[in-house]
Amino acid sequence: MNRNRHWIISTAALAALSVGSVFTAADTAWAAKPKSVDEVQQALKEQYPDAKFEKAGEHNVNGVQVTDYKITTKEGDSTAQVTQYGDFLLWGKPRGYGGTNAISAPANDTLKGLFKGDISNVDIFQTSFYAVDIQTSGKSGSNDTFRLRFDPVGRLRAVERITAGNREPGMQADMKKVSGPDAQKAEQYATKYFKGAKIQNVYQAPDEKYLYLVDMQDADNQDFKAIMSASGRVVARIDQVNKADLPQPVSQAIDQYFNGERIQKVYREDSEFYQLTQQSAGGQVTIRIRPDGEVMSVSNPQADEDHAATASDRQSPAKKSNKKASDNR
Repeated sequence: MNRNRHWIISTAALAALSVGSVFTAADTAWAAKPKSVDEVQQALKEQYPDAKFEKAGEHNVNGVQVTDYKITTKEGDSTAQVTQYGDFLLWGKPRGYGGTNAISAPANDTLKGLFKGDISNVDIFQTSFYAVDIQTSGKSGSNDTFRLRFDPVGRLRAVERITAGNREPGMQADMKKVSGPDAQKAEQYATKYFKGAKIQNVYQAPDEKYLYLVDMQDADNQDFKAIMSASGRVVARIDQVNKADLPQPVSQAIDQYFNGERIQKVYREDSEFYQLTQQSAGGQVTIRIRPDGEVMSVSNPQADEDHAATASDRQSPAKKSNKKASDNR
């Protein structure tokens, strides 16, 4: 696989879940409104139909209220973070979920090839993003379109220029329509998960033998796409949505930094990733891996603390003095 391209979410989109843009508090007429408690809990029930869930706490992320829930299923426990707008900022699946097919084959190969840890301890997470296509107008009169990816609390995660090859989300310039037994299996898996869906085409990147992009229409003839693994798992789904379906934090972020009137299309992307935490001589290390086997991020709290201390040492005496005075207030 060309490591500079990714199926759904770019490295910048998921590499650092704590960094992003901040929006203003102004209301946006074309944004979705906050959900009631009952609506948020209904979203939980839809995601975890046979589970018990209990509220575990609340916190604020980028000005948005996020509620933590503990999820209990017959396969084990998990967690979910739901925004006040009913979006899942992050949700997990129990470690027993899916059995041997719980992790995509490329990710499994990466884990076994790089790390000594027991991959049965890998956590499976999913996250949501909104992709917003905005047209710009240059001085030369030419129009370019860029795809902006936001998380549900309005933090900008990635920007990419739209070309002929990636005009449709999930597509790559060198992807080809495929057929044959493997493609037929991908179709069968897709129709099993998405009842009533009509298969349009199945695509695959030339050097990607484990993942398929299945282009479909739902019962209402709305287009959507799913990334299917060769073992029959849905590792991502992309739906085109209305501009009014954007959660308010995303709409406000767009209004702050961009021209919302130039929005061309809006998509919602749900994609899974895998997380493994290991102990090393340098402290605890957390590795996140995408379904295509690429290492998405590596974090080490101890190293982050050391980096912060080093950055503090580089401050000028005046800045240190001001900071000290501020801390003592």
